Amino acid sequence: MNRTQLARTILVALTALAVALGGTAAAQSAVPQGGTVTIAWPEAVNNLDLAYIAGWVAFGAAHHLTDPLILLDAEGQPQPALARAWEVSDDNMVYTLHLRDDVTFHDGLRFDAEALRANVQRTLDDPDTMQHERFTNTIGAIEVVDDFTLRITLKELDASFLFDVLAHWQVRPISPADIPNRSAATMTERYAGTGPFKFESFVADDSFTLVKNENYWRGAPNIDRVVFRFLPERSVHTVELLAGSVDVSTSVLLDDVALLERQGLNVQTAPWIVVAMLTMNVSRGFTAELAVRQAIRHAVDRQQIMDTVLLGYPTLSRAGVPEGTALYSDGVSGVEYDPELAGRILDEAGWLMGADGIRYRDGVALRPHFLNPAGGHAANAEIVQEQLRLVGIDTRFEVAEGGTYGPRWREGDYELSMTAQGGTNWGSFIGGSVHPDDFWTVNQIRFSEDPELLAVADELREIIAEVRSTVDLDARRAAWARGQQLFQDNALTYWLWHMPTILVTQPRLKGFEFYTQTLFLHDAYLER
Repeated sequence: MNRTQLARTILVALTALAVALGGTAAAQSAVPQGGTVTIAWPEAVNNLDLAYIAGWVAFGAAHHLTDPLILLDAEGQPQPALARAWEVSDDNMVYTLHLRDDVTFHDGLRFDAEALRANVQRTLDDPDTMQHERFTNTIGAIEVVDDFTLRITLKELDASFLFDVLAHWQVRPISPADIPNRSAATMTERYAGTGPFKFESFVADDSFTLVKNENYWRGAPNIDRVVFRFLPERSVHTVELLAGSVDVSTSVLLDDVALLERQGLNVQTAPWIVVAMLTMNVSRGFTAELAVRQAIRHAVDRQQIMDTVLLGYPTLSRAGVPEGTALYSDGVSGVEYDPELAGRILDEAGWLMGADGIRYRDGVALRPHFLNPAGGHAANAEIVQEQLRLVGIDTRFEVAEGGTYGPRWREGDYELSMTAQGGTNWGSFIGGSVHPDDFWTVNQIRFSEDPELLAVADELREIIAEVRSTVDLDARRAAWARGQQLFQDNALTYWLWHMPTILVTQPRLKGFEFYTQTLFLHDAYLER
């Protein structure tokens, strides 16, 4: 069944939902109850409100408080959740959601069509929410049809609306009573979702604790509590796992994986629709120059980092889209490691090698600002720094700690940066926030003063509009291949690799699910 047929089908009845999404009370009583699952988390969470969350780290902790309207399963296919079924009009402009009638928020209020309408409206009303622009550009009307039916009419066709909006975490509803009190300034405060766990406590730079929701619509979880311990040093994850003081980590050092396996811990890998990239700010500094961006791409040996530091786990990225996903195209050109070519490009651009091994032009050293988040990206970036130095590109290297990196990166306080972004199998924007006007734009192109780059930005807007408005998958793929080629031709970023997630768990933790870098704990239990 293709995507259009799938989206136009009313996907399951309530009886099928019970089988797909949860066990019976009898099955639940067959496993041990109680206990606390402790998770070693790679960085401090500074955002619990999913309407404002743009990163997977914060989402991975906060999503336990909420439920999706539509759940994308491990194969990227939509499954019912708070929406028990849905219909899409023949012209793909009207989405009718049939909601469950047995769900309550953590504060006891009923989840219904009006509650969902209020949640969609808050994203439309608040420019600080992550999906604000997508909603305002796409959604024309929201209509409460009856207590448990909501109809959304689009003002422009968005072929991935079901996958990238309705199934996205930023439309997971919270209690309408909480909405008036929410803003970007209240992101670490408690709120009432519908999820399997409720907020218990948050300690800045230390931990985040959840307690089981006894009234969860799928039945109360087996475990009593989930504690996220913020441990930014990944070597500490290994120590804590070996000591038995944490149950889960998705961020161990790759060099420690074999040791953990030998010591009896469970290790599994899961594919993730994500791309690591060397982002280049095209609007400012040295990276505003095409020749510099081109040289940087040819000077960086991705394969060396993949083979040595990442131990062969990732796959090379052609142009930001993982092979096997809906919009992958092998017709887009790749970029080869060629430091000699990098040197020739810089020579021709007037960046000549000095006696100190650094390139200069008009007395100015070629020294871009290289900003990176702490953790694995920073470690890999140090290798990139060395590789660039070999062709005469020096860098002002900086690591931004805690929650400071994201805002600085978004505001363009960098020329180079190592980061990663994800998407969905069906998403128009696999490969990062590639639209020039995206909240997390990967290259700051809309702020450029170069007429040629501004023209490229306009062309990208047109291509992305075409991708969004094209239902036929082959035509969408062909359209985005043109967009990918624009990225390659103008060196708008350097796509690096696609890395799976490595999950390490104690043998005592059973019954969980893990995919798209997300841990699902409703059915998990601790073996006694």
